[in-house]
Amino acid sequence: MRCLEKNSNCKIIPVSTSNGKLTIDLVKKCIKRIGDQHYTQAKVVSISQPTEYGTVYTIQELKELSDYAHSNHMIFHVDGARIANAVAYLGCPIHELTMTAGIDVLSFGGTKNGIMLGEAVVFFDKQLSIDFKYYRKQSMQLVSKMRYISAQFDAL
Repeated sequence: MRCLEKNSNCKIIPVSTSNGKLTIDLVKKCIKRIGDQHYTQAKVVSISQPTEYGTVYTIQELKELSDYAHSNHMIFHVDGARIANAVAYLGCPIHELTMTAGIDVLSFGGTKNGIMLGEAVVFFDKQLSIDFKYYRKQSMQLVSKMRYISAQFDAL
């Protein structure tokens, strides 16, 4: 968690939910003292799709969270370790759960979505990726012979 906080320059604030789904009302409770230099400033709304409880955000729920984050100058991130399950459950193309829903960054878990090895970070907002290659290297995620791992993603 510390590495994530360091690389994202964010303080992680866990939010308790009854069904694993984050809502706008729950996000609002975490946004406090905006502009106060002595208090953590909200920067990212991050969810898992599906959630750790196995519940799935609908396209509409994703869009609402995305719109709220963007209207408050925040980034919307989705941990898509098991996003293929959400796609199958909702019966929609993956772009509707990501790009169309307004997601800025998607963490895509290759191993949990059908490949042998590999993870990917997809930036729908390209401005957010400018320094990512350095963070990737600093966190020891730059794999030798990456082309072999990438070939799996091409096939998927």
